[in-house]
Amino acid sequence: KSTKGTTAPALPLISDWLLGGMKGVNGEFGCPGTPASTAGADVRFGFKVITNSTEPLNIVITDDNLDISKPILLNDTYEFVHEAFVFPGADDTYSNTVDVTAVGSLNASLTCSASDSVEVKRIKPVIPVKCEEIKKITGLSLIWDGADAVDIEMSDTRVSPSRFENVMPGDTITFTFDQADTGNNLEMTIRVHDGEIDNVFGGTELGMSEFHVSCSDSEMNGTEDCGTRQGDGRDDDPALLNDWLLDGMAGENGSFICKPPV
Repeated sequence: KSTKGTTAPALPLISDWLLGGMKGVNGEFGCPGTPASTAGADVRFGFKVITNSTEPLNIVITDDNLDISKPILLNDTYEFVHEAFVFPGADDTYSNTVDVTAVGSLNASLTCSASDSVEVKRIKPVIPVKCEEIKKITGLSLIWDGADAVDIEMSDTRVSPSRFENVMPGDTITFTFDQADTGNNLEMTIRVHDGEIDNVFGGTELGMSEFHVSCSDSEMNGTEDCGTRQGDGRDDDPALLNDWLLDGMAGENGSFICKPPV
């Protein structure tokens, strides 16, 4: 209840939000580390149906997506090309199916049918992110691109996790760290997978890899380096194993992931 001549005190404004992006009628943007939107895409597709039967047939082409149900004549050709702006479903896939059915004009027991489909998979674009924009770096995601299954042990046990067992070619590993503890160069020892005895990996050592995380490695510096080989450190040391592919980085001010969802 308010009294005439008095004003309720104004509540303070809370400024505890971070801008992640904006979307409008004519475009949109996402800030560093923000996933790409679910916007649709222009798709162009078509089909061609040819009839070459020697028997009189009633032939119908049906395409529910395009609201087509069209009869065609004997020994005729029907070709259709369509451009559409489509909004993919939850799996970012758009499918179109064309069905053709035929029934004999003189003999109803004479029937045949055909169907064909096209599927368009939308790959969400990776929003360009620079290492400098999200530093300091607190995590790395890497894909093992070597030939063998391997066991991995970080030189600094303050990296979490500091051990990975039975990493197969194509597998992804992700680890986090605090540069105040680990410094800018993270090293790991890589051995052929052979299990462990008393918490010690016993496989043949393949070598070591090193990752420089201060954002001064020009070959591990953001989304433009997605999928590139890593492991030889900032100075491209040939003695180090360079058999990793960059799959993402995380920092105090954002993150990015390279590969699209499957």
